[in-house]
Amino acid sequence: MLKHLANIGKRIDREVLREYSKIAKRWEDKGRNIKTLTIISNLGGIGFDIYIAYIAPTIAGNANIILGYLLGMDFGRNSLEKIDQPITDTIVCPNIYKEITNLSRLPCFALGAGYSLDGLFGLYNYFVNNDNSMLNGSMPSLLQGLSYLGFSSSVYLKARDPKLLDKKSLWDQVYDGVADKVKSLMPSPVPQPVSIRTSYLEDRVE
Repeated sequence: MLKHLANIGKRIDREVLREYSKIAKRWEDKGRNIKTLTIISNLGGIGFDIYIAYIAPTIAGNANIILGYLLGMDFGRNSLEKIDQPITDTIVCPNIYKEITNLSRLPCFALGAGYSLDGLFGLYNYFVNNDNSMLNGSMPSLLQGLSYLGFSSSVYLKARDPKLLDKKSLWDQVYDGVADKVKSLMPSPVPQPVSIRTSYLEDRVE
C-alpha cells in the first residue's frame, strides 16, 4: 500500500516537474538565465514567510519555522550551486541540501496550492458576496500559500527536465488508457447473413 502511494506521489511529482519544465523552457528561449527566476521565486517565498510570521504569528507557528529552514537551504543552493552542475563536490553547500529540498518540493507545492486557494476563496467571498466571515484568515492563508509556492517553484525550476516535454503526460496516458478500456468493453458488431432472393433468377432461367 505504501509503495503504491509512493509511486503515485512520484508520478504526480513528475507531472508538476513537467509543467515547470515548460515554464523554464519559455524563460530560457527568451535568452534569460533560469537562475534569475529561481532566485526571484526563493526571495518571494522568504519575503512572504517573514511577513506572515510578523502579521499572524499564531497562524504561522512551527510550520513557518520549518518552511524558513527549507527556504534558507534553497537560498544556499541558489547562491552557491551552479544550475547545470551537481553539488556533490561543493563543500560549502552539502548535497543533503539538495536531497531535502527535492523531497520537500511536492508536499510544499500541495500546501501552497491549498493555502492559496483558501485565501483566494475568502477574498472572492468578501468582494463578490460582501461576506467578511473569512476575511481575517484570507490574507494570511494567501501569503502562506505563496511562500510555500515560492519555495517549491524555485526547487522545481532548478530540476527542470526538457526530456519530459517529449513524453506523454500522465493525463494523456490516463485518457488513452480509459479510451482503450471503453473500446474493449464495447461489443464488436457481428456480421449478419444476407438472404439472397432466388425466385426471380429462377424465373429468368426458365
